[in-house]
Amino acid sequence: MAESEQLARKFHDTYERLAPDFGYETRDDTKSFEPNSPNGRLMIAVCGEVAREIEAKLADVEEENKRLRTLAQKVRAFMWNEAEDFDEAQRKGRAVFAALKEAGYGPTTGDSNE
Repeated sequence: MAESEQLARKFHDTYERLAPDFGYETRDDTKSFEPNSPNGRLMIAVCGEVAREIEAKLADVEEENKRLRTLAQKVRAFMWNEAEDFDEAQRKGRAVFAALKEAGYGPTTGDSNE
């Protein structure tokens, strides 16, 4: 609940700060964040739900990244174990990575060593 309240407070403060830029005047009774008010409790509940959805999606992305890192390690091992020399290993690696790219897998970070 503490994280949801922090997010709700941040959301509220940002909302109040940006409202005038959009020609919107917020209500006087909600200008300050009150976590125990109906508005505050609602905002905390909404932020908690949204945060849980984001966390679940991040967990899915982390799992996919883990799977792809494992695959990359296997590809590197294959390249070196099956190659006669460095040039052959590079050729095999490029072919494997081209196939992965064609299948829709590309880098997920800027780290070229992954």
